[in-house]
Amino acid sequence: MRKPSLNRVREMFVLTRFAGRQLGVPLSQLEVLKASRETQQAVDDWRYRVAMGNEF
Repeated sequence: MRKPSLNRVREMFVLTRFAGRQLGVPLSQLEVLKASRETQQAVDDWRYRVAMGNEF
């Protein structure tokens, strides 16, 4: 049996530009408005895994 890790990530941040500066925003607070198919799939997969109780 694997020992649980204490270093699990509970939130994923996305870097974006705002007011001329780089800003880290929690992915859970963003809505994808325009993205490539691959990016949309990655976001959907991440949200599904979080909803299922998985941590990273």
